[in-house]
Amino acid sequence: IQRASPSVYIPHAGISLMSWATCDGAFGIREREGDSFWEDFGTERLGTFAIRTPKTGELGKFREEMKKSVSHDIGDPLKGSRKMPDGRELTWTICSGFGKQIVGDGVVPFVLDWHDSFEKKVHPAQTSPQGCTLLSLKATHPKPEELATIVDALCPSMKVSKAETVSLSATIRRADGTEVVLK
Repeated sequence: IQRASPSVYIPHAGISLMSWATCDGAFGIREREGDSFWEDFGTERLGTFAIRTPKTGELGKFREEMKKSVSHDIGDPLKGSRKMPDGRELTWTICSGFGKQIVGDGVVPFVLDWHDSFEKKVHPAQTSPQGCTLLSLKATHPKPEELATIVDALCPSMKVSKAETVSLSATIRRADGTEVVLK
């Protein structure tokens, strides 16, 4: 895992970790002048993470289930794509609060439907170097009780503790057995 990577992909975990200060145009995320959400992040840190939909092509259904079960709208769908170095196309649909309100200051994940990227073998979890395992994902937030229901529904293995500041940390085991904590 390199610090300069725009994202860390954890194969088979369905999780992508993003560091705001190191994101490039691959996800269309950059710090923008006059956008207070981006300015609030300040120093480089693990900013948020994504989860994938349980089934490909069911982002709309997943969105409706979240509205009904926990009264949380994961956001309007936005389609994206990019060409891989070998010319194949990676496509996805994302639901998030980007450009609107970010729920939980980045602690609540955004949701991706990777379309047929796994079948085409173009998903970054398949094309990136292998060997990392996500061991834990933890967060802190000033009001964790307000996020508990949503976080439990989207990422039940993540624990959110009370703290004055918002933070995310991911413990990853590298292929050589070394454990690394991304913050």
